[in-house]
Amino acid sequence: GKVFKSTDGGAGWALVNKGLPSGTMFVRKLAIDPSNTSTIYAATASGVFKSLDAGASWRAVNNGIPSSALLVPSLAIDPSHPNTLYAGTGSGVFKSIDGGASWTGLASPANVRALAVDPSNPAIVYAGTFGGFFKSADGGATWSLATGGCQPCGGLVGALAIDPANASTIYVGLPRGGIYKSTNRASTWSPAANGLPSPVPSMQALAIDPAASSTIYAATNAGVFKSVNAGLIWAA
Repeated sequence: GKVFKSTDGGAGWALVNKGLPSGTMFVRKLAIDPSNTSTIYAATASGVFKSLDAGASWRAVNNGIPSSALLVPSLAIDPSHPNTLYAGTGSGVFKSIDGGASWTGLASPANVRALAVDPSNPAIVYAGTFGGFFKSADGGATWSLATGGCQPCGGLVGALAIDPANASTIYVGLPRGGIYKSTNRASTWSPAANGLPSPVPSMQALAIDPAASSTIYAATNAGVFKSVNAGLIWAA
């Protein structure tokens, strides 16, 4: 697990790992400050790291996260208030309101694999976990299962994406259940896996084109799939 950077649209890549722990580790998630794109956070197997120089150097920012919770597979930044971050760990969700300088544990579900903050209402936070899909409407203070109409969403939910043009629309990716879509902020769900191979591959990550939100990419253990019609049909 390493961090690479491209400045030419992906034609070339350079390793930007200075300050990250050496040896075996993963970098599961990167979060970029939308108000200052030189500020980047990385979720790793050794905690949360922060760069202030677009990845040229990194330092650990784990004050308040216990050593038993430093394996961090998920991370989300509040786009409305970029100093507010959420880190998902095996012990639950931790929150920082000072750009990672300090963290506070929340009364949240454990084994968090994916996190996202509603871009139009930052009090709403979503978490995909080993035990289902959860929603908080109060900035992470309380959480509830949000699996209406999606029976598989009560199990492992490993991928999550919110439509940047319409925050009511959410997609989740399941290791053994394909992709589900909600158009009402997770009140109800419907399958959105047409065109994916059978058996449906394990979903690892979802990404939405910020300039054309009907275009979605799904990274799976069988390759990358793309939908150009908001999840109606997928193709390799």
